[in-house]
Order: sequence, then C-alpha cells, then structure tokens
Amino acid sequence: MKNLSSPLSKEILVKDFMTTNPVSLKETDKLKNASKILADNRINSAIVKDLNDKLSGIITVTDILHKVYNFTDPNFFVKDLSIPNVYTIHERDSLDDVIQLCFSSGLNLLPVVDDFGCVVGIWTNTNLVNALRLLTDDLVGSFEAILKSIDYGIIAFNKNKKCVFINNIGQKMLQLNENKVKGLHITDLLQYNNIDEVFDSKKAIKGEKLIVNNRVLYSNLSPIFSNGKVLGAVAILQETESIEQIYKNLDNIKQLNAEYDTLIESSFDGIVFSDGLGKMIRINNAYARITNIKPDQIVGRTVRELLRDGIIDICPTFSQLKLGKPISVVQKVYTGKKMLVTSSPIFDSTGKRITMVVTNCRDLTELNKLKYEVDRINIEKERVIQEVTKLRAEKLASLNVIAQSDEMRRVVEIALQVSQFDSTVIITGESGVGKEVIAHMIHKASHRKKGPFIKINCGAIPEPLIESELFGYEDGAFTGAKKKGKPGVFEMADGGSLLMDEIGELSHRMAVGLLRVLQERSVTRVGGTKSFEVDARVIAATNADIQDLVKEGKFRSDLYYRLNVINIYIPPLRERPEDIELLALKFVEQLNKKYNRKKHIDTSMMDQLLTYKWPGNVRELKNFLERVVVLSTTDLITADVFPERMKNIYIHKSSQYGNNDIDKLETLYERYRSSRKVAKILNCHQSTIIRKLNKYGIMSKFKS
Repeated sequence: MKNLSSPLSKEILVKDFMTTNPVSLKETDKLKNASKILADNRINSAIVKDLNDKLSGIITVTDILHKVYNFTDPNFFVKDLSIPNVYTIHERDSLDDVIQLCFSSGLNLLPVVDDFGCVVGIWTNTNLVNALRLLTDDLVGSFEAILKSIDYGIIAFNKNKKCVFINNIGQKMLQLNENKVKGLHITDLLQYNNIDEVFDSKKAIKGEKLIVNNRVLYSNLSPIFSNGKVLGAVAILQETESIEQIYKNLDNIKQLNAEYDTLIESSFDGIVFSDGLGKMIRINNAYARITNIKPDQIVGRTVRELLRDGIIDICPTFSQLKLGKPISVVQKVYTGKKMLVTSSPIFDSTGKRITMVVTNCRDLTELNKLKYEVDRINIEKERVIQEVTKLRAEKLASLNVIAQSDEMRRVVEIALQVSQFDSTVIITGESGVGKEVIAHMIHKASHRKKGPFIKINCGAIPEPLIESELFGYEDGAFTGAKKKGKPGVFEMADGGSLLMDEIGELSHRMAVGLLRVLQERSVTRVGGTKSFEVDARVIAATNADIQDLVKEGKFRSDLYYRLNVINIYIPPLRERPEDIELLALKFVEQLNKKYNRKKHIDTSMMDQLLTYKWPGNVRELKNFLERVVVLSTTDLITADVFPERMKNIYIHKSSQYGNNDIDKLETLYERYRSSRKVAKILNCHQSTIIRKLNKYGIMSKFKS
C-alpha cells in the first residue's frame, strides 16, 4: 500500500490507499479449493473472474461457511457461490467519494478497476481505516505545527489536568523542553487562582497575571468541552511587553486616525472616498457644505447609482483612473452646485487593482467669487501703484531728483525712509554722482525742512581754518578774527541739517572734536569757554572708501562707527544708464531757461550720451551739456558736436541693432514684446531700443 508523506497537500485518490494485486478466484474453482486459498492468504474475501479474466463477482468466507453448514458438496463451483453485479470503484476516485459510498451502502469490499475495466486493486475496511488514520495523523500534525508557530505560549491539558501539548514559545517561557513538560500536572507549571472553575464549572480565566521564572505573563485558561463534558483546557501565555506594545500600537493607530480625521475635516475643499468598486465610503463636512447633500444620500451608494438617480452628472471612469493619473472634470450636482472634481486612484501592492479613489471637490461658484475678488484687488492694486508712482514722481520733482533706474529708485526709497528719523547718515559714491542732491533731498523730506541746510567741504578748507569753520570762534580768538566772533557751521545748522562733504579728508585732530560734538550735541567756539547746544542732523559724504582709510589708519575708527549708522551708496552713472536721458533733458531745460535758449537733443546725440561711460558721472554730464548748449550754432543738438576726445572712449553698442540688423531687432521684439528684455539682451539702454522700434515702425507693426 502506498503511503503519502502529506495527504493534505493534494487530492487523495483510491489508488493511494487500495490493496494492490488482490487474491482472485476462477469461476471454475471448486469450493474446497477456494476455502484453501482464502485460508492460506488469511483473507475473508476474494474477487472472482470468468474465463476471460474479467470480474464476475466476489466471494466471502461467510458465503463458504454458510454452504458448508448446509452440507453443500465440497466440489461445488465458486461461480455458484459468488455474488454477481458487485459495486466497483475507479482507481482515480477521490477518497471523500469512497468514504461516503462505504458509509451510505454498508459495503466493505469494493474491487478497484482502471480505465479498461481491469481489476487493479481491492478496497476493504482495512484500507478505509488506514486512510482515515493517516488523514487524522496529518491533521493533528498540521494543527500542532500551526500552534507551534504562533507567537503566544500555548499549553494544552487533558481532563486530568495533565499537559499533553506545549508549543515552542511556551517552552521558552517555562524554560523547559517538551519532553519534561508533557505529563506534568497544571499546578506544576502554572499557578492559577481558580483552576477548578475551569475544569468543573467550565468558566474561562482571562487576563490573569502569572509570575513564571521571575517574568510577568498575562494568561487566559479556557476549557475544552463537548456534549457538556470537559475534555481539557488550553492556556495561552503572553509577555507583558508584548501586551504593552500592542496597546502602544493601538494608541498610535488611534492617534493617526484622529490626525487623519482632523486633516480631512479641516480641508476647505470637499473630499470623497470610494472603494475599488465605486461605492462611496465617506465624505467630509466641506463636501456636505458645498453641495448641500447629506452623507446618507451619498455614503453606501455606488457611482453608477448616483449617475442613474441624477445626484451627479459626470465623473471620471475607472478605465481613465487605471492609467494611474489624477483625472479632473467639471461636475454638477442635483442641488445646482458646480465643482471642479479631481479623482486620484490608489492601487494595491501589485499596482494593478484600484483599492480606493480619493476625490477632491472645489466649489467653482466660490472660486469664481474669489477670482472676481482677486481681480478687483488687482485693479485696486494697480490704481494704488499708479497713485504711488504719481505721488513719487511729484515728490521727486519737488525734491529735484531724477530716479528712473531701479538702482537710483532704491537709493531714493532708502533716503526718504531715513529722512523721517534723525539718524546720522553717510553717503558714499564716486565724485559727481549726486551725493549733495540726495543729502538735500533727505533734508527737504524731513521734519527739519524749514530749518537751514548748511554744507561744508572738509577737503576744501585748510587745516588751520577747519576748526573755526566747524565750531566758530570768539572775539580775539586769533589774529584777524571778527570783533563779535563768528558761529560755526554746527550753530548755523541748528534746527536743520549739516552736510559734511569729503569727510574722509578730516584730520585726526578735527575728528576728535567732531566726535565730541556728535556725542554731546554741543559746541564750544575757538577761544571761548561757553558751550552751545546744537540740534543739527549730520549727513556725511565722501567719494573715498572709508573702510580702507580706517584700515590704513588715516581715519579714526570710532568716528567711522559713529557716522556709519545709515550708509547710502549711490552707484556711478555708467551703472544706471536709464537715468541719463531724463538727466540730459532736465539739464538742457534748465540751461535753456538760464541762457534763454531753445536747444533740444537729437536722437543721434542721445545715443552718444547713453553709451558714453561718463567717468565724471552726473557732474560731467551737466558740464558737457552746458558747453554744448552754449557753443552749438543750431537749436538741434546732434552727434556732430560730440568731442573727438570723448569718442575715443565711447562704446558704440547701437551697431548691434543698426540698419543691417533691423531683422534681428524685429525678431527679438516679436518674441518678447518687451523693450526692456530686448535692451537687456542687446546690452543697451531701453530708451534707445524704444526709439529704434519707433524709427523702423516695428512697435506699431505688432500693435496693429
């Protein structure tokens, strides 16, 4: 008989358990001979075959004894005793079918045939018992394997409270192997308080703490009973650390769920969750608020039902979602609300099956209101910007300042901001950039504008006279002094502002006196003993690098730090060519009034002005234009009067977009539609680009 290692691993067939090569008798065998064959083989039945070796019946010891008891002739033939038309089973019949047949029919002998009807074996009660025993053993073994693999300690006891099974974890907890544990009484292993309640009253013990090998274990002891009788009990043991970890994990899950709920409900947009079959699982409060639809109208229903009943008019299809990308549609619900809905699929670990769809719903009605509000705010913003720009232009005009470039605008903004406070300011920059203009603007924009604005050039006054110019002198202070004395610039600037130009030329000795005045806000005239309180804002200016002078020891560091509260740097004119045109126009206008002329600048001349480096900055530009206005013989100032000496260092950039490159200029403007961007690409001034665009009709061409 074939013995399987694991009958549960596949379907069990008759051929796996049948008796092969069964004993057979011929129909022509005599009763005496048949009895001898059965006795010699120690069997109580056999199959009977005809002359063609085909199955014709079966014969049993019982049949033979019955004939003998009735004094039948021993030479009687087997065919006269055999049972014809017997049940047969196929060798590939399943064990379940054969067991059902045996129990329902009471048959205990079944011939087994193959596909050709030939007898290949026999099935008896012995085969049935062997099959059931093997199945039972395998089931028990599988059950024990499962119990041994569980992470809890498991110990089984019989009705006598003796251990019959313990898994691997249980052995580790008790620190005993299986052989030593089996057969021991429950009290030898675990100290429960009420064991009798389990075995007698059939009540389970749950969550009892046990001390085992100095470790605390949680244990459940549950009775096993059948038909009202206790068959035993099972103890389940778990370490406290595991229980605590479970509780901790549960707390973490609860916390995550709470955060998840808070996140969903705090969303301003509506959120809808549906499963992989399109059934609505959940909606948040925002969705109910936006749509005026209650949760019970949505949750539990499928997308197909919602479409059928007109709750929604459209939604992304699963075929679209299977592409793995969010799908957006404009959806209208039956309450009249329109929403922009975006559905995002969530796939399983294989990435093939959709397990959930998360849909974000945004109220288009609300969005349109917001868009209208944003547009309104932007219009108001533009209006305010225009007003501010207008006011700034008027302010700058009143302060006599030109600031077209971004660099110069920043300078003006800082200066205007600083003007509202009395902080000491130091203005730096190359000679001729307009430091005095910015200083005067600070004064005129401040609360001191009605007070005097006094200027002193520290580098233009000889060392012996600088002290008296700064602090004044008394009668008889030195030879040639006025009889009544003279106030210094600090006294003269009282209530106003004092510009100390070329502060870097101040000697160390004078720096000490200046530092004292700045700290004490009082001056003592040369030759005098009385101090005068002064309230003058000090604005220092220099074209030198003060920090380098401090490092070289040529300027006192304490005075530098006292002056350097607010540092305003004015960039040279070559770094802000946007200001050149407006400055030139302003200077020509002033010069026309001064000299009663009617001069104006030709575009070719303006190109020369815009591309010259102007090492002398604004001062050089003003002086140059004055010379041109005075010496030019015509009212139109052209590039012909531009001096040759200046042309040597003139950088002509207009060739990049001259007559031969009109196509290039047109191409760039067509692409960017911005004269500023074109000017930046061609590395020239924006106003020059605007003139060229107008000259060649390029701007009007694209406007039309």
